[in-house]
Amino acid sequence: MSTPLRDRLRELEAEARQVQVLPAAAVRARGRRRAWRQRTSVVAAVAVVVAGGGFGATHAGTQQPAVSAASNGLTCTLSLPDEPAEVKVRVIDGGAGAGTAEKALTGLRNRRFTATARPSEQPAGDLKRGVVVRYGPAAIGDAALLRAYLPGYVVAIFDPSRRDDVIDLTVGPGFTSFHTTTEVNQFLVQQGEPTAPPQCTSVRRR
Repeated sequence: MSTPLRDRLRELEAEARQVQVLPAAAVRARGRRRAWRQRTSVVAAVAVVVAGGGFGATHAGTQQPAVSAASNGLTCTLSLPDEPAEVKVRVIDGGAGAGTAEKALTGLRNRRFTATARPSEQPAGDLKRGVVVRYGPAAIGDAALLRAYLPGYVVAIFDPSRRDDVIDLTVGPGFTSFHTTTEVNQFLVQQGEPTAPPQCTSVRRR
């Protein structure tokens, strides 16, 4: 007799909880190997990503608007963090439905991100679809890890004028959930390590 669908879903959910997110070192190593194999075929794509602002925008549904250059002497941190707890996120309600921003905040905390809430500075409904990730030079690697958890339509904005390592996550009506652990791992391996935006004059690694 076949296993009822509901029981099978519970089994899959239990299995997913046991899957560990790949250590940052493993992601870096696999990303470097992948980048070496594909270097000759993705030079143009990498140039577009760099111009877009800091980490991979090749994933479907991601946009990275251009940001004006900052002053000279900008040091950027590209390395992925070892743990989500190292990533500081401010969750902002961007016109999402009732309780959606709170759901995102709780979901991030459950995934061990250091997450806080901040009142929205824009009228409800301005953000039409998914989420906006805004970050500065000190949080490029952190933003890359956070991005791996976000499915669907994501606008990633690199702000060279920011001096803190906090990421603003503005949640719009299109936000529904987070990637599974397996999807996070696949996304990180696909993207590899973040690349430096053109505004960066030097790079700092963890």
